[in-house]
Amino acid sequence: MEDSVKDATEQQKKMIVSWDEMIEKALENFGWTQFLQCILVSVVMFFDSQQLFIGIYTDHYPTWHCTNHTTTCTSNSDICKLQKSSWEWDGPSSKTIISQFGLECVSSFITGLPQSSFFFGCLLGSFLLATMADTYLGRKNIIVLSCLSMSVISIVIIFSTNVWIYSALKFLIGFCRSCISTCCLVLLTEKVSTKWRFTVAIIQFVFFTSGYMFLPGVAYANRNSPWKYLYVWTSVPAIFYSFIAYLCVTESPRWLLMQGRVKEAMEMLKGVNENAANLNPAEEPLAEEKKVSFCELYSSIVVLLRRSWARKRMVGVMGLGLGIGMVYYGMPLAVGNLNYNIYIAVVLNALMEIPSCVVTYFLRNCERKLSILVFSVGSGICCIVW
Repeated sequence: MEDSVKDATEQQKKMIVSWDEMIEKALENFGWTQFLQCILVSVVMFFDSQQLFIGIYTDHYPTWHCTNHTTTCTSNSDICKLQKSSWEWDGPSSKTIISQFGLECVSSFITGLPQSSFFFGCLLGSFLLATMADTYLGRKNIIVLSCLSMSVISIVIIFSTNVWIYSALKFLIGFCRSCISTCCLVLLTEKVSTKWRFTVAIIQFVFFTSGYMFLPGVAYANRNSPWKYLYVWTSVPAIFYSFIAYLCVTESPRWLLMQGRVKEAMEMLKGVNENAANLNPAEEPLAEEKKVSFCELYSSIVVLLRRSWARKRMVGVMGLGLGIGMVYYGMPLAVGNLNYNIYIAVVLNALMEIPSCVVTYFLRNCERKLSILVFSVGSGICCIVW
């Protein structure tokens, strides 16, 4: 009995290898079809970065001036101690949520609540939605639904009447977009062979940086308009993109095979490589077997937590992510506190990410642990000096 079980297990392993080899063979030539698919998938990062950093302009403390230049009102005065009639905002009172909702004298907890709610939504969404890309919905559908829901809520947010409603909607935006970057990376790498994975992974970061860099231009064009305009101008194109992506982006062949949708996977591979029809994959029941093993929503997490080495590695990576995220997101989001042009400052922040994309390409053969250590320490030193 034990021998038969072992034989079946060995047979399954061989079948798994043959499936991987078949996919690898079909995707080994990186053609225009794959390139266009990678570009189309990566565009979602353009819109994702804008929703991520839009708070730099919509939530910042606007400038003001004295209406009566007296000894009681100067440029260095605390407006909370001045009469309302002695000062006014530069530009419309609805330029940011601070001026529209009357938050100029509230605590930093209230003014920072929208961004905190946004990132808490990202955290919660990562736990609840991440495994759906492996099970029910797939990579493509998660990207489309996340982008569409994120954009629709970004339209709804313009109807907020106070900071509490605004923060609640920011939470939903963060929740919806939480899996975009992860699913985008996975879908990109599963559309190409192992040889090209490192290269195509950089494409999404180029689009992320491009969206981040484009945001100040949109904000500057609407600098004398209410903050709501910025949400509209960044959300409407993303809604159109969601429908285009749904119609044009193809699903991951590996995910289709795991779900037992062998015919669809083969059609996708044939669209990339005409010779895929001549390949001889393993028997179809393997896909059904894999489908059963992936039906549990959090099965992959349970499998990881059962292994001590995986737990240690997860804790280490999460710690690194926490530290890196605090610096990477904290500094750009706090750029409004600097005594510097907020539009130029954001552009410069975005421009600095372009060299990192180039450098990353040349680090492909470097040890990852050493690279993380060197760049993390270097970033920490620069933050202290700065």
